[in-house]
Amino acid sequence: MGPETIQRTSVATAPSEAGWVYALAADRYGGVLGVYQSWDKGTTWREIGHGHFAGEKYLNNANSIAVDPSDPYRVICGGVDLHLWEGGRWSQATFWRSKSEDWEYAHADHRGLLWPQTKRLYDLNDGGVALSTDGGWSWEDRTEGLVNTMFYDLDVAPGDPQGQAMGGGTQDQGTLVTVDGPAWFEDVTGGDGGWMAFDHKEKKRFYATVYEGAVYFHDSFDNSWSEDASPPEEDWIKASLFLSPLRIHPDRERPETVYYGTTRIWQSKPAPRQRTSWHRLSEDLDGSPVTALEVASNSAYLYAGTQNGGVFASQDHGASWSGDLSSRVLPGALITRIRAHPKKPLHVLLCVGLFGHPHVFRSIDGGETWKPVSQSLPDIPFRALVIDPENPDVVYAGSDAGIFVSRDFGNSWKTFIGDLPGVMVTDLVIHSDGATPPVRHLYASTFGRGIWRTPIP
Repeated sequence: MGPETIQRTSVATAPSEAGWVYALAADRYGGVLGVYQSWDKGTTWREIGHGHFAGEKYLNNANSIAVDPSDPYRVICGGVDLHLWEGGRWSQATFWRSKSEDWEYAHADHRGLLWPQTKRLYDLNDGGVALSTDGGWSWEDRTEGLVNTMFYDLDVAPGDPQGQAMGGGTQDQGTLVTVDGPAWFEDVTGGDGGWMAFDHKEKKRFYATVYEGAVYFHDSFDNSWSEDASPPEEDWIKASLFLSPLRIHPDRERPETVYYGTTRIWQSKPAPRQRTSWHRLSEDLDGSPVTALEVASNSAYLYAGTQNGGVFASQDHGASWSGDLSSRVLPGALITRIRAHPKKPLHVLLCVGLFGHPHVFRSIDGGETWKPVSQSLPDIPFRALVIDPENPDVVYAGSDAGIFVSRDFGNSWKTFIGDLPGVMVTDLVIHSDGATPPVRHLYASTFGRGIWRTPIP
């Protein structure tokens, strides 16, 4: 077995037996290569998994191991589920498909284990924290009160004057939605939730997406009615997607029109309540997934960005599309957001991920030419942009280190953090109550600290 065979590996020592070491190793496909035991500080090893982990997967993502502090022959390993080793025998300790109230339930994907006492065991998973008080045989969720949800995106219902209806896709917590405020969110999709969008008028009607190109239309918040409204994309393309952008046309006066990106652009008009309502606006743009979509207000302009760093535009509601407009100015990195000026559809801002290049760019000719406008911004990934509809010179940008604001359409930037933690900001939304004068807030979704908001003028 060569080093190229071994992938992600977790290691734990036995507190009660000096020199004893255990390792859980993944193979190149994310399965379990083996569980290994050493009695001589890692000089020699023996495999003790004995084929028990044949059904485990994704170990290159979630991989953890711990040893009983008083018994070196008791070990727990985490992948999708948890598994206990006692006296030379393996048993599955959790079943993520069980009901959440069942004793054997713990959320899937176990990323960290802490075993401070023989009976007391903590598990860090994609659902939060689980606790066992009997050495790993039964579990209870202890996540309530923690603000650690990893949101991928965010929307706030335009039709809710109070701004209490909001939601977004999350990392392995589904799409979390509330219509009555942040005291309680409901998961309406399961899995990794993706982009979502509320109906312009009715806060209980919304569109939610999940991984691999699935779209659902919800006509009521109680989850009693939802419709698979996915576009009829080819299976091999869906399999290549993770989270795909979805946008509702921003003009409230227009009939409801929804846009969705796979490796090409789809449109549903008036709304995607059935698969047959979609039609394809484009062919493959550059062969990579679409990662950003923008629908310019009061115009025929559409913009799309891709994982490969391509930028494409349509001037006729999607009937025809340009070639790649990224040119040599853009860095060829994943396009994370594109936003158009609400009154000047040719004036566009976009941001990109990764490192080693500028991260915010501006065009004033519909993408024909680009200029970097991030000289005063740090070299970190930027993931979100929102242009103030009441004062379009004001732009907020979300990054891996918080929020920045420009008051001159990108010419200069300042931090806009306040008491927001220095955390990855994944999306930004401006909400108004519609009153005179309006009460307005900026909402921010974060990857690890939930949703935040602050008043803006």
